Amino acid sequence: MTTTKHLFIFTIGPVQSFISKARKTQDLYVGSRMLSDLIGQAMKKLEGLEPKVEFVFPNKEVASKSNKEVASKSNKEVASNPNRFVAELSRDSTVDWQSHFEELQKHIFDYLKKDVTGGISFPASWFAQIEDYFTCYYSSLQYTDDTEFIAALSDLERQLAERKNIRDFAFFEEQGRKCMIDGEYNVKIYRKNDKEENASDDEKLRKKKYLFDADILILGANEKSSVNYRALKKGEGLSAISFLKRLYAEKEEKDIALFPSIAEIALRPTIESVMDEVESKAIELALLDCKYKLGIPLKREHLNKGSKKYDAWDLYYEDNWTKKHFEENGLDLSALDKSNLVIEKRDELLQLIKDNSKTLAKYYAIVFFDADDMGKKLQAAESKEDYQRLSNRLANFAQKARKITDENAWGRTVYAGGDDFVGFFNLNYVFSRLKRLRVEFDRIVNRGEDMGEKEKKEYQLTFSAGLAVGHYKTPLGIVLNEARGMERRAKSVEGKNAIAIAVLKRSGEIHETVWPWSFENDGQEYWPIEFLDELTSIYKAEELSKRFNQKLAEQFRSLVDTNGKLKDELQDVLKRNLQKRWERQLNVKEETTEDKRSNWKVLYKLHEETHRKNYGGFQNFMSFIDIAEFISRELNRK
Repeated sequence: MTTTKHLFIFTIGPVQSFISKARKTQDLYVGSRMLSDLIGQAMKKLEGLEPKVEFVFPNKEVASKSNKEVASKSNKEVASNPNRFVAELSRDSTVDWQSHFEELQKHIFDYLKKDVTGGISFPASWFAQIEDYFTCYYSSLQYTDDTEFIAALSDLERQLAERKNIRDFAFFEEQGRKCMIDGEYNVKIYRKNDKEENASDDEKLRKKKYLFDADILILGANEKSSVNYRALKKGEGLSAISFLKRLYAEKEEKDIALFPSIAEIALRPTIESVMDEVESKAIELALLDCKYKLGIPLKREHLNKGSKKYDAWDLYYEDNWTKKHFEENGLDLSALDKSNLVIEKRDELLQLIKDNSKTLAKYYAIVFFDADDMGKKLQAAESKEDYQRLSNRLANFAQKARKITDENAWGRTVYAGGDDFVGFFNLNYVFSRLKRLRVEFDRIVNRGEDMGEKEKKEYQLTFSAGLAVGHYKTPLGIVLNEARGMERRAKSVEGKNAIAIAVLKRSGEIHETVWPWSFENDGQEYWPIEFLDELTSIYKAEELSKRFNQKLAEQFRSLVDTNGKLKDELQDVLKRNLQKRWERQLNVKEETTEDKRSNWKVLYKLHEETHRKNYGGFQNFMSFIDIAEFISRELNRK
């Protein structure tokens, strides 16, 4: 007897806007973790409603095992649930999915209202913002024959897409000051700055700051009893949605701990490498630091992941020792008094770091990647078992991606779902880590042990990545948007399977370049990001004159066409010139290898590829070299 199979898909959003609207790395991570948690809550609720339900996607067991392993090593879990799940129920009787959907939706909002807020009594209008922002959708259908699973799943996805295109419209009107993070909803909570604290008239403050709503909560500048500085800084006004992220971080602090700041991501390998050499000065400063509770990580025991006490990595930068920065972060202003020893000991420590030939890097990288044409690949599956095996391999890759990224704390994963990823990287290691990620993706997803020959032939997946390098003082949202834009650019090239890189200089200048992950030329395989890594090291070691790229650009930029390409008849001229300039401007040392002497040949192969494949021609090629030279200034390796 054939049993009826019921398929159900549930999703919550928005995703990108909720995650990416962030001023700090903690906001970004918490947004990702929070959506992952909400899907987990919905899955748990559905299990309560239908104990025999089977989750087709994501693989709950693999994701749970992976998260526990990560949590045991880093004292925190990483977001791994996507913003949707697919469930199946085998039953001949009907299933009231509409009723289940309403129960799931109610459970999610109850969880936000009761658990996430930590018992803080919010006015009704606060929750009106939250309910207007988060949107849940579902679709369901049934089938009978197991061979119909893939077709049924495809129909289910199509129905969901059609439903989301008919988004319910609710008229939500607000007038007044907008949130400093999302810029969309009104401020619902505001903390005074020190100047406003001294003014006694709150009504004047409300008018001046356009805080018209009567239910806006205004906190004193130094009021710590209800909301601490990590949740709301002085002079900061947030909507209920943005404030909810901060409260979620406080609620889950045992699991989430403290996500590394941009300054920590940029600096940590440097500081770790010199701690033994500068120990005496660090201890002197640490004693003073304890007195003023600044939180500068100065000793190895301060480097524990998730430390809340030592998180002021930005105080390694002298330009942050200002009254404004200290006030915004609730730090003791008396530490800025030149009559005490804090600044003197700080300067001695920074000088020792420089004496160790170390650069206090101010740039970092953020990476987005997403599998190419996932829908088409999934449709190539012939059964539910094929689909689930692919889902399992993607979950296993997500686990591996987290390990590669978080290794030695030289990067940190924001989200890893198998077919998509968001993470931060220190510039010293970003290119080598990205190559490892791409290689492991092929090994785990495309050549898995559970795959038959047909699967290995038809299910070959690729992914495209966007990488943005930004200054630690550039607003995080700008760098995030650039990384997303680079991901889209990588997906726009023919064949996809590419990586696009952007460097956002503090001056406002932007360099962009896009390349395939690898390509073959004359029977040899080339990895552009691998050579980019090597070229940055050559520049860093001063084995190549920094005028190399300048002189090359001066000679050829005026000869490119409107598409940024050199004419075909100029290719040999470029080849001869590359060799001549490389050999002339390579500072040959005793340790200079023969490979480095002939690296101009690799450069020319790269130009051939970008010229032939329409990646941007000579301009794309020169941006590649410019990026290598610029990043080399921020490295602490040779």
